[in-house]
Amino acid sequence: MASCRRVAKPGSGRVTVWTAASAAAVASVAALSAVPAGAEPHDPAGHPSARSVGDRITTLYTQAERATERYNAAETRSRALRRQVDRVQDRVARGQGRVNRMRAALGALAGRQYRTGGIDPALALLLSGDPDHY
Repeated sequence: MASCRRVAKPGSGRVTVWTAASAAAVASVAALSAVPAGAEPHDPAGHPSARSVGDRITTLYTQAERATERYNAAETRSRALRRQVDRVQDRVARGQGRVNRMRAALGALAGRQYRTGGIDPALALLLSGDPDHY
């Protein structure tokens, strides 16, 4: 019976190790050639100074804090609006139930009026401007 397992190519592990070692060597050379921590603000090589990098980090933290505060305010407002929407939907549902009950009552009244051929006495009293003329 044949196996479905793949056989690793010989030497492929060595290539991976060599690539990782090369990448580590390049990274360490880049780190050693970086600007020293005590560089002047106007470095002739064009590299930013530690102070300007620190100022940039502080600015970014301040911007992130403002964005977080705006997000929290928006989230609070969103929760309040969701509660308000829930209350309005509940009120609409209760109103729709009331409309449905009134529609059923009106349908029953119209059916009685149609069967009797005239205005229902209760409706005539309700629509009468003067109860004495009822």
